Amino acid sequence: MKRVTPLFLALLGCSSPSPELEQPAEGHAVVCSYNPEARAAALEMLAVGGNAFDAFVAATFVEFVVGPGVTSIAGMLGAMLYDASTGQTHHLDSEFNVVLDPEGRWTEGSQPGKAAVVPGAVAGLEAISERFGRLSFADAVQPALRIARDGFKMNATYRGWITYRRDVLERTAYGRATFFGDGDPPEEGELFRQPELAELLAGIAEEGAAYMMEGPWAEACVATVREHGGKMTLADLARFEPIWHEPRRVRYRDYEVHAGGGRCYGGASQLLALKVLEHADLAALGHPSESPDALELLVRTVEQVALEPWLHEPAKLDDAEFMATRLAPEHAAELWRRVEAKTAAKRSVGSGHHSYQVIVVDEECNAISGVNSIGSLPWGEGLFVQGAALTGPEAAAYWFGPGERTIDPLSDLLIFKDGKLVGVLGTMAMSMLEAALQVAVNVMDYGLSGEEAATAPRFGTYQVDFATLSATSTSRMVDRAMPAATVEELGRRGIELASDGFVDVGSGCVVVMRPDGKLEAGILNACVDTVRPEGY
Repeated sequence: MKRVTPLFLALLGCSSPSPELEQPAEGHAVVCSYNPEARAAALEMLAVGGNAFDAFVAATFVEFVVGPGVTSIAGMLGAMLYDASTGQTHHLDSEFNVVLDPEGRWTEGSQPGKAAVVPGAVAGLEAISERFGRLSFADAVQPALRIARDGFKMNATYRGWITYRRDVLERTAYGRATFFGDGDPPEEGELFRQPELAELLAGIAEEGAAYMMEGPWAEACVATVREHGGKMTLADLARFEPIWHEPRRVRYRDYEVHAGGGRCYGGASQLLALKVLEHADLAALGHPSESPDALELLVRTVEQVALEPWLHEPAKLDDAEFMATRLAPEHAAELWRRVEAKTAAKRSVGSGHHSYQVIVVDEECNAISGVNSIGSLPWGEGLFVQGAALTGPEAAAYWFGPGERTIDPLSDLLIFKDGKLVGVLGTMAMSMLEAALQVAVNVMDYGLSGEEAATAPRFGTYQVDFATLSATSTSRMVDRAMPAATVEELGRRGIELASDGFVDVGSGCVVVMRPDGKLEAGILNACVDTVRPEGY
């Protein structure tokens, strides 16, 4: 597998100093991650007898240490798991909770403490470790603890984010001392240590997630949040519980596809889009990078599915009977008629989120794909508790009721054929929904390898306006590798695709299992930048 060229710009989710994958020396196992330190941690767990789930926990903890503010140990976690010993799939929802006090929810102009929501990442990792891991939870924390204590080499991506978010990071004594010790960010190649974060990780290794949800960190978090105008209490943290959902699933041609359940609107949107596309013979049309007809069908399907109001209604997502009707062939046929008629779709736009995505498949075919995120701009509002960045307004979810679990766009999919796992994928960044669908059809309709499925030209969501850090509704972003003739033809059909300036067509990973047991993996290298915002 060739190395994927590293990218610098990380805006709205696409942050990666060195995206690639690693395979153990022997056996059929693979680790996909955007950070070399995280990959090394996962391989360390596999080498000492751990399974895919131990490796995933270790890799994710490391990403909290080496991620440039785009994720946080005080963030969220979502994952899709396949347990090879039982043949069962599981969806872990360890998203954010809103605080119980209705006066504690963030609104425009609120003090930064109200932007902090209840984190679920560590509780979720502990749940994975205890239910499916072979090693102890403390063992899986050790690589991250070691890196936080001893340091890792500063890279250009991390340093660029420090520069861009300087005004936020300099708001607290911790931020100034950690990121600007001598007045400037650490130089590229310099060891960057986070001793406070190491202490937090040591507490987690000793006491488990309780250290954060009930112990010393919880007390310090509540004090910090309330000092800055928030209403979080110890009860908010203590009541948090990871939720295990039965994944939703649909038949798609000769495949069965599993996606997140519960309040996972990302998974539901993927499954509905596949049921809509089932009405077309995509393979006969040719690959979307070469076939305007296929590309148009994909774009129009994505836009029609995005119009479904229930995707963002918690009560509807919680209603199993209602959701069954939305994913039923009859409803998909109704949307297909709109796609076929080229019914105009009112465009909905919004800002993207930051995150990292990891896939691990071990030699027993246990598999896990998951996303960890701060759910807001890097380092949130610049509030830290023992080295852990609290969330910013983008994660505040002020439209939810007191104490509610938020909805999430998790777009991790497990693909089966004839009862065997044949594909694992997960996406992140602004275009995560569009990317997941396109990678999925690359695997199922076009039979592409992991690398081909990840790197084939694709379209994304709407372009970014750096002045407001939000998407515009003028045109969808498209990979610059997309043939000009295809793009021009879509324009003549009323679908504008643009590749100027900043382009994000989704990040993430994909693993394809071949009948001979060979694993083919690929990294979605999403972001291309020619116009950087001031400060980079």
